[in-house]
Amino acid sequence: MNNVSFYFRKTINSSEYAYKTLNKLYLAAAEKYIACCIDFKQYHSRTSLNKEIDLKICQIIYVVIRSFFKYLVCNVSASVFDRNDYHHFFKYSLEFFF
Repeated sequence: MNNVSFYFRKTINSSEYAYKTLNKLYLAAAEKYIACCIDFKQYHSRTSLNKEIDLKICQIIYVVIRSFFKYLVCNVSASVFDRNDYHHFFKYSLEFFF
């Protein structure tokens, strides 16, 4: 993650470039994540978790996006993102997972 966080520093890049980088990351990650979700859903379709599968997948997506944003705000020095960007960041991120 340290290599990726470099691209989200305000001293190096603009917000626009950070979103372009985020776009590239999400394209790769979402493809793999969706494949995992399909496997997860197929595996648990015959278990007691069957009724809650979609809810569990949504909860995981929420935690992943929130954690990534928190990492970029709290752990990246001079991040292009601050706490006020959360809503836009979250809406932008969701587009890749649905």
